[in-house]
Amino acid sequence: MIVKILSVIVAIFIGFRVLSFIVGRLHYLNRIRHRINLVLPIIELLVWIGTIMWIVKLIYETHNYELLISLGVIFLLFIVPAFSLLRDFISGISLKAQSTIFLGAFLEVNQIQGEVVKVGHFVVELKDSHGDIRTYPYSQIRSKVILRTSDNVHLVKLKLEFQIPDNNHINDTLKTIIHVIINTPWCAPSKMPVVDQVVSNNGVSNVIVGVYSLNKSYGEKIKGVVDLYLQQNS
Repeated sequence: MIVKILSVIVAIFIGFRVLSFIVGRLHYLNRIRHRINLVLPIIELLVWIGTIMWIVKLIYETHNYELLISLGVIFLLFIVPAFSLLRDFISGISLKAQSTIFLGAFLEVNQIQGEVVKVGHFVVELKDSHGDIRTYPYSQIRSKVILRTSDNVHLVKLKLEFQIPDNNHINDTLKTIIHVIINTPWCAPSKMPVVDQVVSNNGVSNVIVGVYSLNKSYGEKIKGVVDLYLQQNS
């Protein structure tokens, strides 16, 4: 029985870690990745709750009451830290669902301002102006957001230039470029990218796309993602 329980626990843990890794590799589908990241932790929580109920039922059916009492004592010992983790988990789900916290957002926590560089299940990591990484539980940063990509007053327009083959599929390529840009974490969701100019010369089209973002430095990151995508799909 113990081997069976441990096998199920290990399988669930590894399974969700693999799913998280796969979702994290969806570089060009940022919006889809955002939605999956909202649902996946909830599913994992429900699976773990169901697993605990299954383990309790399994032990109860074997009439091993000593082991059942031991599990109850362990549960009581961990109920306080578990409550804190659950509070941070729920706060994180709420903030993510409101698109308040995401990679590239700017937050202020305890008078420290920084950019979100990692979004976890219970904590978020910020990089401050000195380049230091700071970790905060979600319950500490509620209502502390100071900047979002949807706040137009903070946006700057970037002009990114791309070179693509001048052929019959140029319109499809332009749509693809816009799609990839939108799904990067540095593009403002409230302002759609716009193709400002297309100039054809010797079989090559120089395309200039206007992109709205929070910081001029993000232009190189966005351009790098698009260039890599075009290179891999050329």
